Amino acid sequence: MNKVLHNPTQKSIINYRIEEAELDQKGEPIIDNTTGRPKCTGNTLEWSLRAGETIEFPGYVADYLKSIYNFLEVKKQPEDMKKKEEVKVDKKGKFICRYCGKSFKSKRGLGLHIGLAHTNEIV
Repeated sequence: MNKVLHNPTQKSIINYRIEEAELDQKGEPIIDNTTGRPKCTGNTLEWSLRAGETIEFPGYVADYLKSIYNFLEVKKQPEDMKKKEEVKVDKKGKFICRYCGKSFKSKRGLGLHIGLAHTNEIV
């Protein structure tokens, strides 16, 4: 289960390395019975949380970061963060931007458009 962390300080956490956990069919980490910790895939991921930022992390990552950095706050997930907004598709199969109504041939094109043209709305 994902958790939302908030960094209320002026100190940024940049590229903190945490081993990637193996996940079960439900997306939860598989716990190793001998160590009590999640089984690792062998990959290492880098996680960052800048000063004043609030981000959703996988549960095992949030728990680990919180154990290392006591100043981090776990926030309740607002309803709009819990459910992912569905992408609107018109009759021709084109993807519609929810902010301005422009249509795109692919989800990738729509995603690039939203990231570039509607930065203020998504931040």
